[in-house]
Amino acid sequence: MSFSVRLSVPATSGPSPFVRLSLRTYHGDGEEEGEELGGSGEGFRDLGVGEVCGIEGFDLVGGEEYVLCVERLGEEEGDFVLDFLADGELEPIEI
Repeated sequence: MSFSVRLSVPATSGPSPFVRLSLRTYHGDGEEEGEELGGSGEGFRDLGVGEVCGIEGFDLVGGEEYVLCVERLGEEEGDFVLDFLADGELEPIEI
């Protein structure tokens, strides 16, 4: 199944952060996430200047579990919006 995700911030959430997305394997044993399978690119994206932070066209393997990680530079708090697109049905996610 082909999967894409895009991260943005609501217009009313204050200063836009520098962010990075990564998709990792999930082992389900309480350990940290596994290896990175895909990401939004090298470095962090500045959402304040209109950069896109997303993972486009990643092929998910049926029966596998994944972790989507959002990393943010700095200590500011704020809201995020995640838009998911898939050409199949995704199982519910836990946030």
